[in-house]
Amino acid sequence: MLWVDDLPFPSVPILLILFFFSGLFGLYFLLFSKEKKEDEYIRKIRLESFQLATLTQILFLAYSLIRVGFMRDPPRDAELMLFVKTLFIFWLAYIVRFNFVLIRNKMKIQNEE
Repeated sequence: MLWVDDLPFPSVPILLILFFFSGLFGLYFLLFSKEKKEDEYIRKIRLESFQLATLTQILFLAYSLIRVGFMRDPPRDAELMLFVKTLFIFWLAYIVRFNFVLIRNKMKIQNEE
């Protein structure tokens, strides 16, 4: 472990923890930010994106549990790694799907005009 100037604590794990939580807070801010025009259609897209993200998370979790279950010597922190990965898979799937649908629909509207 790296030590900085004989400080009584390791700096690399603290930096990793700070990066993890700052990334997580950034995702939450991105997710719950309002659109300029928040209407029923945007709410419908949000709901469908949450549903797809949930399905993606469940499938990824099932695949990962089966994969770890069949390992002869799984890593000690396999459960924590699965939790973190499934958490990020959920939010990333939501963000990608929501923004993809919005951009696709905006491009359709611009092409029709």
